[in-house]
Order: sequence, then C-alpha cells, then structure tokens
Amino acid sequence: MLLLFSNGYTFNVGDSIKISKFTDDSNYIFEITNIITKNKKVFQPSNEIFDLSDKKFHNLNHTLVTDHLIANSAGVYILTLKNDRNTFHDVFFVNQNNIEPKIKIVLSDYTWTCYNSFGGKSNYIDKITPKSRIFIDNLRRRFNFLAPLGKHSGGANSVYKPSIAYHLAIKRPNLGNKNEIETFLKDNMKVIEGKKYHLVVSELPLIKLFYNNYPNQFQILDCKQFADQSYSNSKGLIIFNGHTEYWSSRMIGRLNSEKTKNNILFLSGNNMFRKVERLNGFLTVTQQIMPKEVITPILGTYYTSTDYDKNSSLILKDTSHFLFEGIDKTEIGGEYVASVETDKINMYTGSNVTVLASGKNILCDVVLVKNNENYLLNLSSNGSYNGLAEPNFNRFIKNFIDFSIK
Repeated sequence: MLLLFSNGYTFNVGDSIKISKFTDDSNYIFEITNIITKNKKVFQPSNEIFDLSDKKFHNLNHTLVTDHLIANSAGVYILTLKNDRNTFHDVFFVNQNNIEPKIKIVLSDYTWTCYNSFGGKSNYIDKITPKSRIFIDNLRRRFNFLAPLGKHSGGANSVYKPSIAYHLAIKRPNLGNKNEIETFLKDNMKVIEGKKYHLVVSELPLIKLFYNNYPNQFQILDCKQFADQSYSNSKGLIIFNGHTEYWSSRMIGRLNSEKTKNNILFLSGNNMFRKVERLNGFLTVTQQIMPKEVITPILGTYYTSTDYDKNSSLILKDTSHFLFEGIDKTEIGGEYVASVETDKINMYTGSNVTVLASGKNILCDVVLVKNNENYLLNLSSNGSYNGLAEPNFNRFIKNFIDFSIK
C-alpha cells in the first residue's frame, strides 16, 4: 500500500512544502505534475529526507518518508506515488508571488475533509466508533433533537459531547480526492462532462480558466485562509468553487463582512449547508443542517434534495440582462450544468434577488443578489463547472468576472 499527503493545499512560490509518503515497499516512483504547464520537473527535492514514526498511523506498519520541496513555479500540482501494485494521488496549489490580485478563489477543502473516509471515518461513514457508543449517541440526539448537535438540553450546566465520528483529522491521505484525480488522469487530464465530480476535480475547470484568461490576477486560498484574511481593498471578486457545503462560523462572518465591498461568485451547489469548527488540526461537524432562514438571505437560494442526482441545462429568464451580453441562446450550459445537488429559491429569498436562469428539467435557480453596490452571483449547482465547456455559459461567467474587476 502507498499513501501520501502534503502539509497544506495552498502555497506561494518559494515556499517549502512537506510531503509525507507512507510506503510498505522501497521500490516506488514519485511524480509531481503541474497540470497547467504539463511539466513534471518543476519541484526539486532537497537533501532532507528522513524516516519518522507516527503513532497516528501505527496500524499501517509503513515507513514514513518526508520530502521537503521548494515551490518554484505557480500552478496546480498533482502528486503521484506508485509501484507495480498501487497508486496514490494528492494535490496542492501554488500562487504567484509579489502580486496584488483583485480575485480570490476559495477552495472547498473543508468539504474534502468531511467526505474523506481515510482511517475509517468521515461525516458519512464511521467504522471506528464502537457500535454501542453510536447507539447511545443516536438515542441522545433523538430525545434532544431541538438542541444543536453536541449540546444536551437536560440542564443549564449539562453538556453532551457527540462521538468522535464527527471529529475529523485534516492532515491525512484523502481518498475522495485520490479517486477523482485517478479518473481525471485516465481521461488525459480532461474533465469529462457527466462524471459527477464534487471534490477537487470539480474545482479545476474554473482555475484553469483563470490561468488561461486572467494570469497573475488571482490568488487561491483554502477555507482557513479565507476566514482569517483581512481584505483591505474593496471592489474585487471572491469566488467559491466546487462543492461549498461545509462552512465555519468564521467563514460565514467573513463573507458577510465582505459581500458589500466585493462581488461574490458561487460556481457551486449545496452551498453553506453544514457547519464545522476547526481546532487543533481537526474539523468537528457542529451542525448537520444550517437553518434555511439564516442561509437563504445570504445566498438567495438553499439546498434541498429535490431532483437529487438529476441533470439539466439552464434557461435564461431575460437575455437583455447585462450579464448575458454576447450570448445568442436562451438555453445554455449543456445538459449537466445543473446537476447532482442543486439549490432553489424559497420563502426566505429576498426582494434584492433576481432569478437570472433556472433548470430546464429540474429545480435549480441561478440568482443575482444585490448587496448595496455589489453583487453575489450564485449558480446553485454542483455541476456548474460542466458549463464552462459550453461557449455561452463560459461567456456568462466571464462577463461577471470582467464586470467585477473592471
């Protein structure tokens, strides 16, 4: 078995990157490919390679080899560790130095963590917690269903802590991303329509669009960096990409503080649905479903499971809208632009919201939310990235980008 992961997802040119490789065989090949340039020789390992033992992985009976690499070129990097029997992949992103980008692209890495079942647990699978503990947890949640997850309503000073099933390590090999990258590489580094990506590969089409059309004008951030950064300059563009399901309270607060100073783009669906908190290298899911009445006023739409895993093109409501300039059709995006999980308007959608388009065959609403002099454009679909391959949808997204940074 081969496993690997880096000590983060986003870096700057010149940064040292720690790559942890777990191997049960000294005969393996380690490759690093920049999918923007197709170059496999961008990073050079230093001489500092050493063995470590790590109690967290004692049951793997593997050797941990740590490489320190220096990022010397911007791009999207796929790590590959392979031998004759196994292959494992990971990914990281390197930003250009010495630029003041008006565009921030925020990765959905909290979602990647919560879907990652490496070690036997994710927010969806738990093969570690004893069944008796899970049974007790479920009983307690059922009889205290009005209280938030992790809180016990039996007394003012009583606090019930849920099982570690929802306490997820951030730095570990990511099985979900590994599987998506494997398919992406088999398809010759092309994102094929209809493959239902929702983790890291779903974020690549938009990032590649920026490398091709807006070089040196953007910076890629992870969730923590977005939550902790202070944005001094206004009139920029902040983008949420892929599957932006898991949010911390601090991330929501940061978005609320920036949405009247910057334009916002959600090229994503199932947006802002579950709440997590980050502490000491772990994510804890603190709320499985955030309230519709809290999220809808921010985003204009809210996720429901109606039409789950179905797909559709988009029908424009008013082709005279300024964001549809240069578009010569009323049906855009291809048959998978609205797909997998979609968000919809509801009774909490405000009067500051314009519905620009909706799914032809399924419920999915593309909305523009006005925040003072700025706008939040929400595509409301996991499959939004599929639309970038269709010229009219591609033009629509570029129109919003150009409007935001002019």
